[in-house]
Amino acid sequence: MKKIIPAIALAALVASCTSNDSVQTDNTRVQDAPNAAVLLKVDLNTNTFEGGQNVELPDDAVLNLVPQYVSPGDIGSITLKTLQSNTTVFSGGIHWAGKGEISFPQTFLTATDFAVSNTEAPLPGVSDVDFITYGEMPEFVNATDYATIWDAIDNLEVVKQSRQNHPGEKVHIMLYTPSVGVGDPAEWDWIVVLRK
Repeated sequence: MKKIIPAIALAALVASCTSNDSVQTDNTRVQDAPNAAVLLKVDLNTNTFEGGQNVELPDDAVLNLVPQYVSPGDIGSITLKTLQSNTTVFSGGIHWAGKGEISFPQTFLTATDFAVSNTEAPLPGVSDVDFITYGEMPEFVNATDYATIWDAIDNLEVVKQSRQNHPGEKVHIMLYTPSVGVGDPAEWDWIVVLRK
């Protein structure tokens, strides 16, 4: 009987680790991950890089992201999932008369946690950028000059490595609007997702 209880506990632990949900990781662990994405946050008004986080992914062949949008009658949300494995890469609340919060990743590293390169990653061409829209986006999103967003992150080592290692992959850019209706654009951020 004593041998059965540890075996059951071990089986339960293994079963809990087989979910297809994404896993937020730290910088050292994700280095060894066979497949990962990096999310970078850029302030809408100042185009300042604010931080980011690494997310492990299953073995998706390509990082195709699909938005799952819940319209905020009062409270809604936006979630980005991978097309092939339905893995969450980003999720945040959207409030009509308030401010939603990012729920995944749960934490972001600060801008100073990211290594800076001596050279800048070249600006991707228009065909290499995937602007993710959802709901009623502000008019400027469709006409956005993404060069200012790219300028905020093009000197990061992780961006340079991503573009060198995955030149055929899209750069995904989404405007996260946690407050709408009487929303305050000072609370909005660009979310940039790259294959790591």
